[in-house]
Amino acid sequence: MLLAEYPFYATVQAEIDFGRAQRLVPPGAGSLEPDGAERTLITFGGHSLEEIAVRVLQLGTRVRIIEPVELKGALRAWMGTVIADGPES
Repeated sequence: MLLAEYPFYATVQAEIDFGRAQRLVPPGAGSLEPDGAERTLITFGGHSLEEIAVRVLQLGTRVRIIEPVELKGALRAWMGTVIADGPES
């Protein structure tokens, strides 16, 4: 699958089989490569690392970030916006 042109790209190793990855990643949003029986390498494109972070989270599985390392920060920042700290009032 070919990716559309995006200003940002990130590659992750997802702990899902290739068939499931094909169902989860929309055409043009990512390129897929099998990486063993239960893993898939996915390269996502997006307009920002935050957009890619959301796509990674939508996989709903454990991932290892291959590149760029800045994606970890984008994931942490995005999660910080949806998880409140401290007791609710």
